[in-house]
This record gives sequence, C-alpha cells and structure tokens, in this order.
Amino acid sequence: MISVGVVNAMEIKEKKELNNYWYHSFFTALTTKYLAKKFWNHLDPEELWTASILHDIGKLVYIKFFPEHYKEIKRYCEQKGCLFSEAEEHYKLPTSSYLGSLLCHHWRMPSKVEDACEYHNLSHISEQGSDFQTVIALGNLLATLSAGGLNESCKNRITEVAENILELSPDNFILIMADVYNMESEAEKFLRSL
Repeated sequence: MISVGVVNAMEIKEKKELNNYWYHSFFTALTTKYLAKKFWNHLDPEELWTASILHDIGKLVYIKFFPEHYKEIKRYCEQKGCLFSEAEEHYKLPTSSYLGSLLCHHWRMPSKVEDACEYHNLSHISEQGSDFQTVIALGNLLATLSAGGLNESCKNRITEVAENILELSPDNFILIMADVYNMESEAEKFLRSL
C-alpha cells in the first residue's frame, strides 16, 4: 500500500502523533468514501482512498523537521478550538498543506495525491476545485468536526459550507453527520489494530 510506504519513509518516532495521524487519516478516508458514494459516485474509490489517507502528510513534515512549531500549532488549536490551518495562519508559518504538496512533488507521487495534500482545508473549498478535491476536503472537515474540540464559530463555518456544497437542509446534514459519527468506531478499531 503506497500510503504505508510513504508514512514509513518519514520515520516518525513520536508514536502518539503517528497514531493521531493514522486515526485522522483513516477516519477522513472513510468519510470521503462515504461522501463520494452518496454524492460523487463517478470518482474512483481507490484513488480517493489513497489520496485521503495521505492528505495530511504535511503534518508529518512538521512533526519530523519542525517539532517545536508543530507542538505550538497543536497547542494553539486545542486552546482556541480552531483548525490546524487557522493556527498556521495565526503564526504565519508555511502551511502543512503546502509542505505536503512539496513532499508529493519531490517524491513524484500521483497528481491527485498532491492535490489532496494541497487542497483539503476549509479555505480551499470555496476555490471551486475539482470534485475530487472537494470530496476529500469535505471528508477531512467532517471527520474533524466529528472528532470534537472545535469552537462554535468553526463548527458553524464547516456546517454551512458542507450544507451548501452538498445542497442539504440542516436536518439532512444532521443525518449525514450521524453516519459520520458512526464511522468513528471503525477508525478506532483500525487504530487498535496498528
């Protein structure tokens, strides 16, 4: 599996952070697969899965080469209840999405994986990317929303964007999120298997 090879090549020693990476990436892949099946069934599920699993490899670059920056960004996220990308912006640091796309380019990974790394944040969705980019960005955001820890403003922005893109009423969005919440146990089971 390409994703395991890529992550192993990073040689991340911080087991807790690596587990967090795998949990979120797997949860994002499950959510992306679910959304694609419901709203974008013309997309290749295998390409989506690989790109979804690797969408956050830029964070591994931070963990490996800039661990103090990573810890400060994470601390800020926990304190403010914001997205990682918002903390990066606050500190005016290179984004993990940029670092991930650089790594993909350097390793000559498929362009769709590079796109998933570069375009998976809340700010990217409004740029009218491809269906492939949009579904991975939404998968990432809904997995993040489901995991908790976000402030009300952030939750509301994610909800509003998702409802608009998926053309859902608030009640139908709640039904989608119920399905996403149910996938958490599958992500937890995957993490225990590592």
